[in-house]
Amino acid sequence: MKLELTNEQHQWIDQWLQLWGAWCQTGKIDKAMINMIAKFMATVEPQAPSRPVCSDDDGLLIDAVIRHYLKNVDENAWKVIFAYYVCNSSEIRIASWQHAVSKPRLMKTRAGNQYKHPSISTIRREVKQVINAALFCLYQPLQNAFNDRESVRKIAKKSHNVLAFQ
Repeated sequence: MKLELTNEQHQWIDQWLQLWGAWCQTGKIDKAMINMIAKFMATVEPQAPSRPVCSDDDGLLIDAVIRHYLKNVDENAWKVIFAYYVCNSSEIRIASWQHAVSKPRLMKTRAGNQYKHPSISTIRREVKQVINAALFCLYQPLQNAFNDRESVRKIAKKSHNVLAFQ
């Protein structure tokens, strides 16, 4: 049995992680640059962001889920997801980076098991597997987080309508 998401599930989580990635990019301004940028922004007409961005509430929620379920468990998977969604790097670019820093490891060959430096295509397959596994691991916790948040909002709205006797 393969642990894979359906196309619909994959599209749902991919859409949210794309929005989260763009949201993360918006916060990468150094505090020393803020005054200079604010002065410049006052003279320029506002433009729409090049990538769609999620709200701060959604971004914080997604970020918390990713940190809890991915970064604390598998640092490499978190780096791959961060590079893929926040830095907008392709699988090939991530594989090239990992290939450059990889070390020889025990691999099956025709001559038996030997220590070899993995090929770029091997690392590219591994990057694709890491992305798919990370999406699978994040799908249910992220969906639960969104559902729980909605139920908390409904309860909060109902509590404002109830009279409290003291």
